[in-house]
Amino acid sequence: MATSREEGARRTAAAGRETADGRAGAFEDLAHRDLAARDLAGQGLAGHGLAGRDMAARDVADQGSAAQGGAGQGSAHRGAAHRGVVARTVGYLESGRNLTGSVAALGGLALTFAGGAGAYWPVVVGGLYGAGALLAPPRRPPAPAFDAPSSRVGEVRADLATLREYLGRAELPPAAAERLAALTGLLEGVLAPGWASEALADDPEGLHVVARAVRRDVPESVDTYLRARWWTRLAPGARSPEEELERQAALLHGEAQGLVNGLREAEEVRQRSHTRYLEDRGGGAAAADGERPAAPR
Repeated sequence: MATSREEGARRTAAAGRETADGRAGAFEDLAHRDLAARDLAGQGLAGHGLAGRDMAARDVADQGSAAQGGAGQGSAHRGAAHRGVVARTVGYLESGRNLTGSVAALGGLALTFAGGAGAYWPVVVGGLYGAGALLAPPRRPPAPAFDAPSSRVGEVRADLATLREYLGRAELPPAAAERLAALTGLLEGVLAPGWASEALADDPEGLHVVARAVRRDVPESVDTYLRARWWTRLAPGARSPEEELERQAALLHGEAQGLVNGLREAEEVRQRSHTRYLEDRGGGAAAADGERPAAPR
């Protein structure tokens, strides 16, 4: 009996140790899992941190690139503005106004050395320069010399491009320049490659109006204005050259607008004719259907 009890006690103790060992193993397993999870979490946080630092570095780089681009654009604009100022300055120094004023100022200096200006010689020299600059003939670009009138749309289109360059070089009052810009816009739309220019080519009279405006009327109006405005400074007339040019530009614009309206009305007539044709054809078909006997049921 004692032996059986001792054997049972040993088995019970062994089972307890196995249970304790199993629980300890489970605890160790849980501890290992917890440590692994913490390691993964740490690695994830580190990865997020690295990614965040990488994104921040990229943002800084992008901001730096944008700043460099903005600085480059600003430098380009400043460079263009500086070149424009230099070009205008050189253009004025080479202009007839500056040369005439300089000659008059030299005459004032000669008068000063001769003792005729006295203590007011700076006023005399400056006044003579200003008077010479005002009386000098203004800059007048040569009017384009076109060839003989042509009935080809392509040649008139090329002449219009030359005319626009000439208008860009001429010094025109704002109102007349705006009216002439509207006129050249109408002519450019009519002469544009495509069905519009094809419609103009089918209208010899309309093409003659456009070619006459491009080759003769507009250049003559601008050239006579540039000539007359200088003489008006010496002897003003009853009507200023600016008003005369604005009136001529308005008349030419009205003539071109009438041509465009005529081309539009021709297309509208063609469209209405086609509508009547379709209506007549549909009415005849309906009448024919009404005369047809009904099918037996």
